[in-house]
Amino acid sequence: MNRIKGSFLWYFFMVFLSTVVMLGVSSVTSADDLAAQASSEDLFRKAGSLKEDGNYDAAYAILKKLADENSGNNAYQIGYIDALLEQSRTMKETGNPDWKTKAKEAGYKIKILQPANASNADFYLVYAKYSWLVETKRDAHIHKALERAFHFKPGYVEAFILKGDIHSDLARTAPTEAPQDTTTMTGGSSYATRHLMAMTAREAYLSALSAVDISSRKKAYVYFRLGELEDQLMGNKADARTYWEKSAALWPDSKTGRLAKMRMGK
Repeated sequence: MNRIKGSFLWYFFMVFLSTVVMLGVSSVTSADDLAAQASSEDLFRKAGSLKEDGNYDAAYAILKKLADENSGNNAYQIGYIDALLEQSRTMKETGNPDWKTKAKEAGYKIKILQPANASNADFYLVYAKYSWLVETKRDAHIHKALERAFHFKPGYVEAFILKGDIHSDLARTAPTEAPQDTTTMTGGSSYATRHLMAMTAREAYLSALSAVDISSRKKAYVYFRLGELEDQLMGNKADARTYWEKSAALWPDSKTGRLAKMRMGK
């Protein structure tokens, strides 16, 4: 009897010991997973800061790695698409024909992500940026994408900034005189003139600045862009200098802060 009782006790002890070991392994695995997740989030935030400073190549390297290793993470996938588009835009502006390859990859990934991101404001932001970059008949798509972004995230700072960038770009290429039978993305039945587009850009930038959650880096960028807009499109040299001064003072070591100082001859 004692032998049987001892066997049962030994059996239960071994079961208990196995359970403790398994729980310990599980805890270690969970801790490792949490550490990896925290590390990924830190890298993601770092990539965001790099993008804000205009260092798109470094941001691209980080986000590509995160996207490759986390195929089910929509935030990382969208961040990677955004980095692709920023690289593509820079290459296009400098006349590098390879910008189309980057844009094509971004478009392919946007198409894949679209079904799972029907209510994701960040997705519509990159879709608007893609439409601005590559589509011939882009106005309607840009307008709709920005509208959806604001619908799902009211007061969306990045969407206000992108709206300002897009309308500044359109203002630079819009004729000062235009026919009255053309409808454009700004709405209404009359053609949106260069001045109206510039006013729309200014309004979008000022809306971004009024947001309570806008970062100092983004503020520096917006002030610089406002300076460019006032100087090149509105002809307000004094206002342009005021905005450049704010940009340089707010984040002097950022790309836009340095550009602002160059504009002022400092």
